[in-house]
Amino acid sequence: MVVLSDYAKGFLTKDLTQALIREAHAAGKEVLVDPRPQHADYYGGCDYITPNWKESQGLLGQTESDPTEGLILQNGMALRDRLRTHVILTLGSRGITFFDREAGTHFNLP
Repeated sequence: MVVLSDYAKGFLTKDLTQALIREAHAAGKEVLVDPRPQHADYYGGCDYITPNWKESQGLLGQTESDPTEGLILQNGMALRDRLRTHVILTLGSRGITFFDREAGTHFNLP
């Protein structure tokens, strides 16, 4: 597993991030990304992305709102489809919701 944690300090460019994803896949490794909203277009093709609620809204260009069950499902599925990745959406005291990219299913963990 390769973990890319984007702190938006300038090291992870789009080209570098995409190259790291390609090289990891070529080596048979999965890639997990801890994202930053301003770099949404960097992460396409990663295997897992782990945004919190606020980051998920930023990645999708939404204004901030409280998470409701409907919005959680909407955001998780949108990220899964846009980035072609599994989504582990962290929700603070509400736990996490996992969105599977292959099966199209999701589940919650408190």
